[in-house]
Amino acid sequence: MIRVPPVGPLDAQIMIIGEAPGREEEARLQPFVGASGLELTKMLHEVGISRADCYITNVVKVRPPGNDISEFFLDKACKKPQQIILDGVVELKKEIEQIKPKVIVALGNTPMWALTDRRGITDWRGSFLKYGDAHLIPTYHPAAVLRQWDWRPVAVHDLRRARQCVDNPPVPPAYNFTIRPSIEAVLRFLMTVRATADATPAGLP
Repeated sequence: MIRVPPVGPLDAQIMIIGEAPGREEEARLQPFVGASGLELTKMLHEVGISRADCYITNVVKVRPPGNDISEFFLDKACKKPQQIILDGVVELKKEIEQIKPKVIVALGNTPMWALTDRRGITDWRGSFLKYGDAHLIPTYHPAAVLRQWDWRPVAVHDLRRARQCVDNPPVPPAYNFTIRPSIEAVLRFLMTVRATADATPAGLP
C-alpha cells in the first residue's frame, strides 16, 4: 500500500480531515488533489480560506480498494472498523495533538465518527462540536458534493462558519435547568407567566 502523507503548516489554525486518499492522491502523494480536491479548493476560496494555510489530512493514509472507504470496515453499515481504520484514528489524534488547530473541518461520516463517535453527516453537518480544545464542524465531503450538487451551497455555508469560528468562536448558551422543582416553585413560575401575559398590550406578541 502507498501511503499519502498530510500536507500543510504545522501551526495551521484550520485542520481539514477527509476519509482516505483516492487514485490521484496516491499517484501524486498529496491529499485532495483529484476532482474532489479541486472542488474543495474552490469552496475554500469562496469563503476566504487559503488552502495553503490549512493542514489537510485523512483518517486513513492509504487508498481503499475501489476508492471505497467501506472496504476498510467489516460491515456495510461501517460500524465495525478494521484495524487499518483503528490505527488511522490513533495517528489522526496524534496529528491533532501536534497541530493544535482552532477549528477542525470533518469532511464526511468517517472523520466525524473518528473524532466524535457520531454518525449521520446529514444530521450533524454544520454543527459546532468539540474535540479537545478545538471546535469541530462536520460537513459534506467534496466527492459527495460532486454527486449531489445541491449540497454545495450547504457545504460552502459550513466552511464559512469554520472560517468565522477561527476569530469568533461560538459561546455556548448559559443554560440553567431546574430538575424536579417543588410545586411551590412551579406555581410561582406560572403566576409570573400569567402576570407577564396580563401586562402585555393587546395585539402584541
